[in-house]
This record gives sequence, structure tokens and C-alpha cells, in this order.
Amino acid sequence: MTLLEIMICSGLMSLIFLGTYMIMDHGLRFFRLNGEANDAQRGVLLFFSRLGAVTQNTRDTLIYVDPFHAIAPTDKTVQAYDPSQGIAYVSPFDRQNQLQFDGTTKQQLWQQYGTFYLTPDKELRWVGKWMNETSFPGHPVDAPPGPDGCVPSMKPDSVLSYPHSQLLTRNVTRLAFKYHQVGEVVSVSPPVVAKNSWYEVEIECGRKGDNLSYWTRLQSGFYPKNT
Repeated sequence: MTLLEIMICSGLMSLIFLGTYMIMDHGLRFFRLNGEANDAQRGVLLFFSRLGAVTQNTRDTLIYVDPFHAIAPTDKTVQAYDPSQGIAYVSPFDRQNQLQFDGTTKQQLWQQYGTFYLTPDKELRWVGKWMNETSFPGHPVDAPPGPDGCVPSMKPDSVLSYPHSQLLTRNVTRLAFKYHQVGEVVSVSPPVVAKNSWYEVEIECGRKGDNLSYWTRLQSGFYPKNT
């Protein structure tokens, strides 16, 4: 075999090896990104499920969306929170995930503060804090302070250092809420939110248009019924 034949053969083998490597590299990258996208979607769906469950039995006045914007009651209001760092709420569910009521008045008794929030590392996490006799004498209570009025505060930017939080999903690049209010004006002074209100939530994970990443966007809504 001549030197030229050896060089041609070596070149062909190099091209075959390079093509095989590129096919394997793209396949493994697709497999990894597909797995990450599926994990992100599962985490977001878990977030939607839990958010809807805990907020449908709360009061609109006991929900805090970051960043905060004062909303004066009108016949029709749309307020956007985009981008947002998270949402906090007061929940009537006890440790056994049961709704609690006052046996005489039939009013819901508030049991817990909860916050869904974004970290600087683009993780969506949840943290909860149960009310207790020390912070709320006469617990459980019918009229707790909102998430921004309790001590310590449960606002999304106030819980970043909480040690016991639950990871829901990673690589969150956008979180946005939109508040809709339609219906009766209860009071103008002091301002009281109308009874018929609901929220849209939109979340994105990954980087749109980046071939080395995935991108997913999901939308949902929730309706606080106990207003």
C-alpha cells in the first residue's frame, strides 16, 4: 500500500470517527435536554397543582404577589406582576391537610403561611410556616395578618434564607402573574378588593432559541373562592 493510499484511508477513517462522535454527541445532548425539559414540566405542574389547591380556599386580601402594587377597587382591574419573584398566601389547611372551621361561626380558621419563590439560582422553591400560640395567641385565628404583615415576613424576598424549603423545579427564567378583578366594589375607603377576582400565572424554564438548552412555557390560573 502506497503512502497516498494510507493517507486517503486514514482520512476516511477520521471522517467516519468524527461523524460517529457527532451523532453520539447530538443524541446524548438531545436525551439530556429532553430529560431536563420533562423534569421542568413535572415541577411546574406540581407548582400549579399546589398553588391552585392552597389558594382556592384563601382570601384575595391574604395573597401577596411580588412585586407589590396597590390595587384600588374598581369595576374592572387588570394588574400585571411581570417579572415576579413569587407569591405568598395564608392557608386554612392544617398539618393533616384538612380545612379548619370555627364550629360556631363556620368561619375558616387560618393555619399556615406559605410562599412560592424564586432564588438567585433560578430555582422555584416553596416554604411554609405554621402559626403557633407564641406568635398568634388564641390560635387558630380568623383574621391573621397578611404574608407581608406577619413577623417574620413571608414575602418572597424575605424567605430566601429559610433553611427548610422544598425544591419544585430548576432553571426558571421567568415567572409572571396577572391579577383580574371584576365585580362588586365592597368599599372605597378603606379600599377593599372586589369579591370576583382571579389570577393568571405564567412560568418559563430554559432559554428560548438556544440550541444548547430547552425552553418550555406553561400557563394556568387560580381563583380565590373564600373572599
